[in-house]
Amino acid sequence: MPEESDIVRSIYRAEVTPDASIETCVKAVDQLQNQMDTQLTLSLFRWEAMLFLYVESAGSSVSPEDLLGDLDGSLQTWPSGSSDVRHWVPMMDIFHYSQPQDVDHWRRKTVVEMPFGSVVRLRPEKVSSYIFYHYQLQEERPGTGNKYGLIGLHEDVLFFYQERPSVSEETPAQPSLKTSNTPPNWPELMSQHFAPWPDPGKPEWRPATLLASIGLPE
Repeated sequence: MPEESDIVRSIYRAEVTPDASIETCVKAVDQLQNQMDTQLTLSLFRWEAMLFLYVESAGSSVSPEDLLGDLDGSLQTWPSGSSDVRHWVPMMDIFHYSQPQDVDHWRRKTVVEMPFGSVVRLRPEKVSSYIFYHYQLQEERPGTGNKYGLIGLHEDVLFFYQERPSVSEETPAQPSLKTSNTPPNWPELMSQHFAPWPDPGKPEWRPATLLASIGLPE
């Protein structure tokens, strides 16, 4: 068995205020370019009023507040259940194609044209089903898709982080499930889990706008 990875992958979600300065958010990310001592890569995306921050760090996770500061009041405040004020909420990792084994395994070996993210909403009654099928796929067939692909969940929102060009490789991780129950009609099955958009003629997964990205080989 490989040793536990030193790589921590995190996705955070925020909501911008009506008069938010997106330029302030982008500048805060760009200023981290020369401070990438423990962060391997960081990408900021926007979809409508939502911001999504993908962070890879070595050793331990780091909060967006510590990285980016308060962004001059550009973000809404989320309930925290305590006296602490928070502007970013963590999204749960409910699916990944590959698990980092160590820093060398996870290091990008080729140029990354761009990271990209997409958003979809789950039907509330389908959350457990969606997680069940994805865990089954993840553990039956590790390494069968975009190596750096990761789906995060917060409330009914899913955010899918990926990179282009897609990197596929046989992962060192072994399947934890010995079954073969992942259904073949995957796209049709997944469509049943998504809440409809007002304009259903467009793709179910809506592309998020990449605002800034640092740490990836160009």
